[in-house]
Amino acid sequence: MKMDVSDDGTVTIASIDEAAAQKALSMVAKIVEVPEVGKVYSGKVKKIMEFGAFVEILPNTDVFFTSPRSRSIGSRKWRMNSPSGKSCW
Repeated sequence: MKMDVSDDGTVTIASIDEAAAQKALSMVAKIVEVPEVGKVYSGKVKKIMEFGAFVEILPNTDVFFTSPRSRSIGSRKWRMNSPSGKSCW
């Protein structure tokens, strides 16, 4: 597999193995993805504080969750109820 990034930011992926090319494409897409309001993400808790948690939802993209209605804060998992009543992980 070969991957090239040009000066204008264009990414070219070439491979004789389609699965490897798709995996590389997926990795690049996650790096450049912009978070969308209303979309549900799963992520890794990076830091827990008394007032909420910092969660990495995309590579190099951390968000802060806080809610007076939080149910529990654990060492690696943090759950809160969103205003719509749906659970966010």
